[in-house]
Amino acid sequence: MNSIGRRLKEERESLALSQSEFAELVGASRRTAIAWEKGDSSPTGVQLSVLADHGFDVLYILTGKRTGEPVPLKPDESALLENYRAASAENKDHMKAVGAAFAQSSVNASRSNGE
Repeated sequence: MNSIGRRLKEERESLALSQSEFAELVGASRRTAIAWEKGDSSPTGVQLSVLADHGFDVLYILTGKRTGEPVPLKPDESALLENYRAASAENKDHMKAVGAAFAQSSVNASRSNGE
């Protein structure tokens, strides 16, 4: 069973659906649903959309990452956040202004370089 098939089965089981109920949900045969879970084939984009409409976490099925799962901060990003949290309200305002200016400067530089 490939990882997409394994995660598809995991999502199906977490929603307490049988393979037959699952297949019916997306307009496929039970045999097709079994093939998906075994990794022999995969659902189409339209079928994945139907699954998403019925509570399946399609991002998790495809990538192994849960929807809304936070992206861990890099050490330098974490340090910036810690400094911001430790700053006074006035200094937070200054930090936001400086950050916005640097971000705008980067956007302008990218545009002038044709990126």
